[in-house]
Amino acid sequence: MDNTDVPIFRGGSGADCEEFIRSIYAYAFRHGKSNDYNWIANYVGTRLSGKALRWFAPLEPAMKWDWTALQVALLNHYPSLEDEDDEDPKMGLSPTHVPTPAAAPLSTDARIINGGFTVSKCKKARIRVEDNEGRFKGWIGTQQASMGPLVTKPRSALHVQFERLSATVTVLHIRNVNGWSRLGIRWSRDPFNPKASEEFGFPKPCDEAGKPRTWSVTETGPLPVSYSLNAWDVKDNGPIALTWRDGTYEVPLSAILTAENGIRFRTTQALSENMRLGNMEPGESKVKLFYEALE
Repeated sequence: MDNTDVPIFRGGSGADCEEFIRSIYAYAFRHGKSNDYNWIANYVGTRLSGKALRWFAPLEPAMKWDWTALQVALLNHYPSLEDEDDEDPKMGLSPTHVPTPAAAPLSTDARIINGGFTVSKCKKARIRVEDNEGRFKGWIGTQQASMGPLVTKPRSALHVQFERLSATVTVLHIRNVNGWSRLGIRWSRDPFNPKASEEFGFPKPCDEAGKPRTWSVTETGPLPVSYSLNAWDVKDNGPIALTWRDGTYEVPLSAILTAENGIRFRTTQALSENMRLGNMEPGESKVKLFYEALE
């Protein structure tokens, strides 16, 4: 079968994008390449034209040549009508939505103590994202793609509970999604390379066995990737410190808000170097994560 099996994708609606991704999966399956995500990503590059190609061309290599990351980026860029009706992918707000007090910046005490509950006693919390000035940007959500966008509606936020494994390591158990056990960080390349400044991570749930799960039905197939469940360190006063831990490396991470209002993680050293050299991606900014207690 030739390339005409997958029509050229020039952009369009969310439904058009989903059909393109399904066609890519079917084509890879017929050619025995379902598990070769690098091959799929390279093939996708040959099936884009017009606005879709112009969007694709400037993507960073870690996203462009990794099918798992690329398909999520496509779905974020071409959201479904349901996504558009629920929340604007750029702002996390519908055109008529007025932010409630819950979305306003909170004091440090209010982030951690809600109705008398403290971090150590908290049974449920949200992961709150703020910029360096303390402005609320959103929460990590239950239905988002792996790299965003964040959500601003409380009902859409992911609920977690931390378990302390040591003085500096905590695990985040997921409390409001069936089949999801814990929240980890999935890295864009395998194996993890702390010196590769173009690589990044993003939030990724796992099942009871510790196997990474998907955020969306179109993100399927095996995931031969670097994955860490022990990257979180919830401080007593609420901030969440990040460290990549995989048995070989223990490397500090920093959180970034993307132009699509999603969360990525880079090594703190790489981020500092990119900021110094002015190599940040357009629209990226450094942000902080907080453990926001609910009950």
